[in-house]
Amino acid sequence: MGIERVIVEQEILAIIVRREYSKPRIHFLTPHGFSQQMGHRRHPIGKIIQPHIHQAVPRAVTYTQEVLSIKKVSVWVDFHSRRQQYFDCGILEAGDLILPA
Repeated sequence: MGIERVIVEQEILAIIVRREYSKPRIHFLTPHGFSQQMGHRRHPIGKIIQPHIHQAVPRAVTYTQEVLSIKKVSVWVDFHSRRQQYFDCGILEAGDLILPA
């Protein structure tokens, strides 16, 4: 486990990052076309990240995207298609993140 993508009709409904996910270096978890970028970065203890500037990238926001961080409890999540048809369900545990797309 680690990264899960909930896909319906070739469309990503959500990206779930499980608390145990850990890979060295940086990994971007969202596709290029998303209006919000989500990545994961792991560095060794003591690593200093030099100040830097992010490039300006024009993006069109069509849908609100948010990231939810589950802190203490378990959460039951139902997934539905764009036409509001039930697709699947799952449980998010403390420490998990979800980007409902």
